[in-house]
Amino acid sequence: MSWISVKNRKPLTYKTGNWDGKNSDLVLCEDKNGNHHIALFCDGFMDGSPFENWYDKSGFDLDVEIVRWMEIPV
Repeated sequence: MSWISVKNRKPLTYKTGNWDGKNSDLVLCEDKNGNHHIALFCDGFMDGSPFENWYDKSGFDLDVEIVRWMEIPV
């Protein structure tokens, strides 16, 4: 597996549920400070405006810029 820049592509979001938008599978991501996180990517539209958020595996918002990510092999 290799790192993918969020400028080139973001994880595929397809999971729906009791939340706004769609979620991806868990991925490994790296923030601008070089810290690694197991997280999911969420995107969608709210009130006609697009949004994109990263959440750690516990569901907490990652309040730091994510710069790259990679899929976790199963």
